[in-house]
Amino acid sequence: LDVLKDLRGKSVIDAWKAQVRGKDAAQLAQVVRELLELHYDPGYASSTRRNYKNFGTHKLIVAPGRGDLNDLGFARRVLGRQG
Repeated sequence: LDVLKDLRGKSVIDAWKAQVRGKDAAQLAQVVRELLELHYDPGYASSTRRNYKNFGTHKLIVAPGRGDLNDLGFARRVLGRQG
């Protein structure tokens, strides 16, 4: 956690470390949640916007079910082909 001090501040990191040391499952879950929401999720979102310029304009394609992911017909729909 110490490597995140410059990004999150010493007080936040110290609080997270204290929560983790407390060995309380609820506190540990809270630290994980905050790490995901405050650090990793924003980092991935920023990276995605930087590396995929047209990400916000992409076409959403939803498979009707897990089994359909291997279906040739679904693959053709994804590629915009007929038959």
